[in-house]
Formats: sequence, C-alpha cells, structure tokens
Amino acid sequence: MTPATLILGIDQSDACPGFGPACLERLGARWRFPGKVRLLRVGADAPGVAHLVPGAQALLVFGALGPRAAGGLQIVQGHKAQDVLDAAPPGGLAALADALETAAAGGARPGRMALVGCGPDTDGNAPVAPAVEVALTILRGWGICPMPGAARAEQLEPAAG
Repeated sequence: MTPATLILGIDQSDACPGFGPACLERLGARWRFPGKVRLLRVGADAPGVAHLVPGAQALLVFGALGPRAAGGLQIVQGHKAQDVLDAAPPGGLAALADALETAAAGGARPGRMALVGCGPDTDGNAPVAPAVEVALTILRGWGICPMPGAARAEQLEPAAG
C-alpha cells in the first residue's frame, strides 16, 4: 500500500551529512502522524524509493540541497522542487529525481512536494530544529495534523543485489 504522504530523510554523505536523517528523527521523536503518513530514512543512494513514489499524494524531503542552498536553510516547494532535484549531484536526491520522473511518466507523481534542506557550507551546524518547524508548517498546510508523541521512522534498506 502506498502512503498518501511520504516523508523522507535522505542521507547525503557528501554535503551536510546526516541532516536529512537528523530532521526525520527529530520529527518522529516528537510527533506522530495519521496512518497514511510514512516516515522513511533513506541511504545516500536512495535504494527502493522508486516503488514508493508512484501513488503518493504528497512528498516532503529532508536533505542536503547542495550549492543552491548556500548556508542555512532552504525550502523549495511545488514545481521548483523538481528543478532542484534534477540539478542534484549523484546520490539520494538524484535517485529521487529519477523516481519522480518515472512516476510522472506513468501519471502517478505526487501532487504536492516540498524539499527542506541545508547547504554544504553549514559546517556541521545544520539547522535541524528550524527545518522540522518549517516541515510541520508545510504538513499542516497540506491538511496533515500531527499529534504530540513519538512516531517510528522506518529505515529503507538497500535492495539485495
């Protein structure tokens, strides 16, 4: 079953390592979500994301957005999010871009999309708490009302080769 909303914490080891998973863990430690929301920690190569994207109605991604996110926090929503993903270096965000392209070709691309990320020059001081607050605002705007409490984020394991 495809979740209505997919929240990904992508680990980009080359830029702002650990930011995506750290945001996802903080979100999941403090908030629980309706049943149709799935929280996933994804490795740097984003294995297995392709089968999850088609059919998802909304997609929120925490990750390092690269040079366009010069320092601090960057939030990109809607169609502009696809442009950022398309320009991503090889890794989790690029794999996600491929999955979205495939989903779009089949008419199953999420109708809502947001990227919440940091730039590579944050010197390990990525703004996790503000990123989570921004994500909560976005999710509430999408009609998703998290409740105080803990949610369990799943780890998306690499596919067996």
